[in-house]
Amino acid sequence: MLRLVAVVLGITLFAEPQFAGVIYSNLGPGQTFSSSTVGTIVPCPPPMFGPCPASYGQEFTPTASYTLDQIDIAGTTNFFSIHSLTLAADSGGLPGAAIESLQFAAGTDTLLVATSATHPLLLAGTTYWVWSGFVYGLDQWNLNSTGATGGRAIDVSSWASQGTSTQLAIEITGTAAVPEPASGLIAFLGLAALTLAKSRIFRV
Repeated sequence: MLRLVAVVLGITLFAEPQFAGVIYSNLGPGQTFSSSTVGTIVPCPPPMFGPCPASYGQEFTPTASYTLDQIDIAGTTNFFSIHSLTLAADSGGLPGAAIESLQFAAGTDTLLVATSATHPLLLAGTTYWVWSGFVYGLDQWNLNSTGATGGRAIDVSSWASQGTSTQLAIEITGTAAVPEPASGLIAFLGLAALTLAKSRIFRV
C-alpha cells in the first residue's frame, strides 16, 4: 500500500504545471500599435481590372511549445457579419493548410480578440502563419509600432510573398507546459526511500 502511495505521489509531483504566456508579440507597451495600415481592397493584378479583395498573412515562429489560447490583431472590420482569421501551417514560405479558423467581434482601429476553440499545439522552432482579409471581415490591418520586421504575404488571386516587411500588429498567447524535474525527482526519491525503510521494518 505504501509503495502504491509513493508511486502516485511521485507521478503527481512530476506533473508539469501549466503557465500562460506570450507566444509571439510585436505590440508596443500597453499593447499599442501604429496608426499606419494596409488595406484589404487593392488594385487587381493584370489581366483583371478594378479593385480586388485581398488577404494578408503574417508569419511567426514560437521559441517554446504552447497550446494556442488567443490571437489579437489590430485593425478595423468591414460590413460583413462574420469576422475571422486563420492560423495556418507554413508551406514554402507562404500560408499553407489551415489549422484553425478563429472568430472575432467587430471593431474600429482597435485590438480584435480571437479566442481559440481547439487549442492546437504550436511547436517551438516551427513557423506558422496568421492571415485575414476583406472576404473574412477585415477592412484594415494596422502595422506594429515597434519596428518589428518579418515574413509577410498577400493573397489577391493566390498567395505571394512580400518578403521581409514591417510586420502586421499581432499578439499570440497560449499555455506552456513547464517541467520542474529537479524538485520532482528529489521528492520522488525521498518517497521511495521512505517506502523501502517501511518495508524493511515490517519484515523484522
